[in-house]
Amino acid sequence: MAVITQNYDIDLKATGEFPVVKMSQFDTGSRTIVFTVYDGRDLAQIDGMVARVDGTRSDGVEFTSTCTIGTGSKVSFTISQEMTKHAGKHAAELVIFDASGNPIGTQNFIIEVEAAPMVRDSAASADDRTLYDQFTDSVSKTVADKIAQMDAKYNEFAGTMTSKADALNRTAEDISGLVGASSKAVTVNEGKWANINVTPHQYLTAILQYDPVTALCVLDVRSSFKFNNLPPHETYVIMRGTDSKYLPVESEMDALCGDVQNVFPVYHDVGRNEIYLTREGDLCLRTWFESSTSTLHRPWAHVSWYARGGKYIGVNKIGTGGCTVSVGKTILTDSVSKAQIINSGTSKDVVLDFVLPFANSGYITAGAPKANGTTVEYYTVHKA
Repeated sequence: MAVITQNYDIDLKATGEFPVVKMSQFDTGSRTIVFTVYDGRDLAQIDGMVARVDGTRSDGVEFTSTCTIGTGSKVSFTISQEMTKHAGKHAAELVIFDASGNPIGTQNFIIEVEAAPMVRDSAASADDRTLYDQFTDSVSKTVADKIAQMDAKYNEFAGTMTSKADALNRTAEDISGLVGASSKAVTVNEGKWANINVTPHQYLTAILQYDPVTALCVLDVRSSFKFNNLPPHETYVIMRGTDSKYLPVESEMDALCGDVQNVFPVYHDVGRNEIYLTREGDLCLRTWFESSTSTLHRPWAHVSWYARGGKYIGVNKIGTGGCTVSVGKTILTDSVSKAQIINSGTSKDVVLDFVLPFANSGYITAGAPKANGTTVEYYTVHKA
């Protein structure tokens, strides 16, 4: 079937009016969207530049697509599965970059995906099944819905209790040694790889940062420009030797790239390249078998995960722990009109003194002597 072409005008200076690009749910690769780009009343001069479409579906899932810049200020892209998997109105943006990778213009537009009459891969309609099948399906769905609701409530309760337990643990850790200034996010690894198959060389850079308070690791991978002349079935190391305590938990490293198993996926572009993190802590770029020497590609990625080693890795603490709280004197004085509590110790070892308004100055001590085998509480007033 021939690919359908849909043409729209888009103005980098216009505000308030956005093109509405109509698609059908589950369409993939069957339509090419062509934008004629204007800069006010004149055609935008975008020869030699790069364009990309970024967007967020109405169900919250983000997507991105590389565009092709043609003659006559035209930019085109082919719709992908990510754009049309969910029906509804999706917010999207056309971004134009110069040769150095700097954005020079953006404009919003709407992708309106019309719902399909039935979900793809459905085996049969209701008329093709027996009443018994329909009844059992209905009962199963009701039971499944009830179980899902119970699971949701349980997970909410468990999450609340986990949050409270975590807060208590955090309080205990803070008392035994307060987290110092080194709790800010730090760079734990970085790397750079050069595509020497072209001149000038093209680069991929990676930087991994870790937040010791939340245990969150954030990886940012960027390319200097579009990559080409990459042979298929090749693996390149962008960043080596990330310490295992900063890697995702082992249960999340279950993906597959080519013949490499148990990896953590970072970037995936169908038919071109894939970036993944190995169990050894190496960040790798692998070309797909569909790649050729004419591949034009610009991998960018921004992903995060919770560090396997948990919170406070490498954090310096204030104090040595073992903070104490004790009660000191009860002081009587006529120099105050209201009762007060004063710390006569230190911020680490607290001593609480109670100051009470009293006509005759002094202080009180307590004792508990035994009288005929019975413990008796008493207080002695000491004059100042």
